[in-house]
Amino acid sequence: MAAEQPDGIDSVVEDARRRRKLLRHCMEELETAIAAPAPGRETAWAQEVASSLGTLTSAFERHVAETESPDGFLQQLTTEAPRLDPAVSRLRRDHARIKLLIQTLRTGAREAAAGGHPSPADLRTAALELLGQLARHRQRGADLIYEAYLVDIGTGD
Repeated sequence: MAAEQPDGIDSVVEDARRRRKLLRHCMEELETAIAAPAPGRETAWAQEVASSLGTLTSAFERHVAETESPDGFLQQLTTEAPRLDPAVSRLRRDHARIKLLIQTLRTGAREAAAGGHPSPADLRTAALELLGQLARHRQRGADLIYEAYLVDIGTGD
């Protein structure tokens, strides 16, 4: 027996899929930037990393604004399924942690692009940590939607 779907579920799911797809695309851009060769072109490399982080920052800030707004996805879930409040709280904590990682990495990339430190190796390590956190966050979000609505938003992602 399928769970009864609340009104507007299709819109909620499509919005979540859109945000998820955009974040994945930005994550891929960052991964491509950090994987590029850096020796002999450290400044240009760091500028490319900083540029990809700018795009990722915009996408993530939009994601947070849309999901954490007073009428956003997380509030809607808490209202419709209070049992999911611990998982919703976890996603909110993820947002704060990921914002800090992005900010720290952007600062490092800008400093490296200006000819300073950190090194490409240090930036790559930090970027991989960020990418891991984002991947786990995206999965927790997909799991939460599945638990709330019995809908898999990861398909076609």
